[in-house]
Amino acid sequence: MGDIAKKHFGFFLDTVYMLYVVSVACVQLEYEIQTLRSVLAVKIREANELKRKLGITTMSEFKDDLRHGMQTVRESDVYVFQSSY
Repeated sequence: MGDIAKKHFGFFLDTVYMLYVVSVACVQLEYEIQTLRSVLAVKIREANELKRKLGITTMSEFKDDLRHGMQTVRESDVYVFQSSY
């Protein structure tokens, strides 16, 4: 095999190896993502159960969020400026 052929073959092997390394890293990341999703789902269920025991409903959370949002708007500089006219 000539020098040029060896150089091209070496480049080919390097490329194939890099593709392998990247694909293995991708598979590992996908596994970690799936694990994190599973853990998050368990945590969400636990949080919902605790909220249920505390008597916190989805509607009460929505009302609190809406109340907080309206308060933020009322305290904003633009709202205060516009309401003064």
